[in-house]
Amino acid sequence: LMLIIQYPGEEPVEMEMILPVMAKTFLEKARAMEEVYLRYLEQFLDNGVLSQDLILPSEDEDFGVDLTWSSDTPAFLSNDGVYTGPVGNEGAQVVLSMNVHSKDKSAVHTIAYRLYLKGADTPEGWDAIEYFLNQINLQHIKNQSFFTYGATTKIDYNYGYLPFYNQYDFESSIKVDIVDSSNTDKRSNRLRSETRYITVHNTGMNDPSHNAKLLNDIQHRKDGREASWHFSIDDTDVYQSLPIDEVGYHAGDGTSRALIDYPTGVMFNGNYSPYVDISSDGYYTIDGVKTKVVAPTKEGQILNRSYFTSRGVRVNVINGEYHIPTTYYNSPYGQIANYGGNIASVGIETCVNEGGNFNRTMRHLGKLVAWLLHKYNLGLNDVMQHNDFSGKQCPQDIRNSDRWGELMHLIYLELFALRNFTNKNITFEFKSLTPTIMNDNGEIINHPGVDSVVSYQVKVTYQGETRTYEYTSFVDKLTFQRP
Repeated sequence: LMLIIQYPGEEPVEMEMILPVMAKTFLEKARAMEEVYLRYLEQFLDNGVLSQDLILPSEDEDFGVDLTWSSDTPAFLSNDGVYTGPVGNEGAQVVLSMNVHSKDKSAVHTIAYRLYLKGADTPEGWDAIEYFLNQINLQHIKNQSFFTYGATTKIDYNYGYLPFYNQYDFESSIKVDIVDSSNTDKRSNRLRSETRYITVHNTGMNDPSHNAKLLNDIQHRKDGREASWHFSIDDTDVYQSLPIDEVGYHAGDGTSRALIDYPTGVMFNGNYSPYVDISSDGYYTIDGVKTKVVAPTKEGQILNRSYFTSRGVRVNVINGEYHIPTTYYNSPYGQIANYGGNIASVGIETCVNEGGNFNRTMRHLGKLVAWLLHKYNLGLNDVMQHNDFSGKQCPQDIRNSDRWGELMHLIYLELFALRNFTNKNITFEFKSLTPTIMNDNGEIINHPGVDSVVSYQVKVTYQGETRTYEYTSFVDKLTFQRP
């Protein structure tokens, strides 16, 4: 509602007011709240950038609902709205989800907001080392049971860990076993013209035998199925099956379109995470301003943002103007998706095989993704989910167990080490001081069941000087029944 106030003899003043909508159903209420809370969050931003804590309400009396919040990168922005932020000039984008609950808890609707977090100046020397160690020192070591998916759904258990830094030459550990170029089910034999993204998948194959070696072997088969990816990774091994710069068939978005950054005609307003929607006549809008870019339709039907994949349409800033890269409507999943997963990204299949240690797989995956980001000079915002390119619920095990933020933190740590400690003659030695509960790799090996405390020591040698640090972390009480 635009309210115009004019006092006698003075210029009129316009005041924008957002009023609660008298919605009838719970879903109508939840959808009406989306823009209300977009405006609420904007008051914490400085020129579209977040660099402070958020105040996140737990209920909305006007709409008669309860609210919970979750961040996909809690290391930078916690579920309670506490801002930590990354270091480095590029900053980072975080998806903050507002979960709207009916008062009787019978219904829930999730609204996702993409926020851009300012990057602090990167520390140097011992300051960088101590910052890194503080990022490793999680205040709470969480645990959970979670599902893995395959021919049957199974349950697995995460007793928790601290991400102690394992220092070794990762590239030399990759087992290179390239599929023969004659196997055109798997090989496109076409080089990527650019590498924009790193795409993460889960295999959806939780049988004990489905480890990285088997996935690599599968890619060598001529089975008539056009599906291929660059790396297969589990808790111990990583296999490379395709040339690293070749187009793969893993993202479900095809290879026939061109990946173009379309100018929108909307100038950058300082907001790196603008609100994207679709106008009634079918054009993308950015922060309510109609662009020149036509949005995909469903057989001619004009859609709206409820059809976007869960993390939304990407927006780039080029020469002071917003650009929207190629998007398309994915019919099998009924969603508007980003394009470029096959033709502009490196694909990684992450194993969920029963008997494997999925915490170790996650940490191993963090190393691989960080190594690729470093190799291609990409940033955290360029790590994509398969879902971003198709709407498929993948990486399913990570998404359904709400562990994407955990993965992003692991990637951040590994990337920070690569970009700040490579060739700096630095060594780290971690030692648990509570070995009956936590080992020297940071893994909780004997959970006490109740809230507890663990401590550990880190010995760091840098440029001939050695310093020793001690830390403690809380082990949260067990949230599941031991198997």
